[in-house]
Amino acid sequence: MSDSYKYTAKREILWKINNVTRETLKNGVTLHSSDFKVLLGLNEIKWCLEFRCDDNIVYFFLTRKTLETDNFTAYQELDIYKPYGFYDIRLYKKCDESKVYTKNKCVGWSWKIENFRSFLDDHRYFFSNRNVLKFSLKLTLRQKRRQIKIVESNELLRNTKLFNSIKDSDFTCISSDGKEFPVHSKILASQSPVFDKMFNADMSETKTKTVKIDDIDGDTFLEFLRFIYTGQVENLEDMVSSLIYVADKYEIIKLKKLCTESLMKNLSIGNASETLILADRFNENFLLYECIQIIIRSNHNFRSNKSLEQNIKELIDFELVKKVMDINDIIKENDKIIEFNSTL
Repeated sequence: MSDSYKYTAKREILWKINNVTRETLKNGVTLHSSDFKVLLGLNEIKWCLEFRCDDNIVYFFLTRKTLETDNFTAYQELDIYKPYGFYDIRLYKKCDESKVYTKNKCVGWSWKIENFRSFLDDHRYFFSNRNVLKFSLKLTLRQKRRQIKIVESNELLRNTKLFNSIKDSDFTCISSDGKEFPVHSKILASQSPVFDKMFNADMSETKTKTVKIDDIDGDTFLEFLRFIYTGQVENLEDMVSSLIYVADKYEIIKLKKLCTESLMKNLSIGNASETLILADRFNENFLLYECIQIIIRSNHNFRSNKSLEQNIKELIDFELVKKVMDINDIIKENDKIIEFNSTL
């Protein structure tokens, strides 16, 4: 996969249209294929094809029917064939890199009706099945990664000087192993909705000026505070499993994304099962998808590999095992050619 894309998916669709003649190819004719799906990451995007004639123009459309998926780009390669014995003769070829797909977006090709009828009348192919056309569409979808950038600001530079400093601090946080950290409630509240709610509510913490954090050790909480105050993290790769938990708990989106990028960067066959647990627990679908891809690629037939399935069952719950197996089936389905048959 290219580093510039987080998801790439390919699908080939073959639509055979029978009884295409000068008489049937006329204004007002419309055909629709059945809906079909393409898996892009963990999103199933629904599509359909349309063939129609209007105002002496022949149209061929690819229409996106799923609206809730993020925008993406698509590359379409359209070929039109006529059957000729055991072979197909290509009459037309067009490649098109579309712009970003937005809601209700479709892409199409068009021909003047007389030009299109020439496909049917070409005497070079006299012995071909003149009333049948095959539309072959190769579709490649791509969705870009969103890079996380920490932009230094004057406020961040000021906060850096206050990191782990008792100067102007108004609260103390105590980690699970008893370490105490002087903090500044305004800084924490500005970065975390959870702390903002805590410091502005009539809770025991606001009275005692002490926050006990029973589920986070001191080393992890120190790095968490470092990120809040400075935008930086030390030893991210060594502490990523605990830091992503803290980031999720206190809703620090940028830190959570940095943790996800670190897990993604270091993802391998050896740690895919453990990373899969984190990805599912913290709803990181892109990371989850990549873990599943690695598991599937390293085990060509996941369902028949009982030792791998048992190993994962020991680590994760049944619902996640089912998700892995279902996505495995969908990925395999993506590799198959979709075929439709219609009559004009």
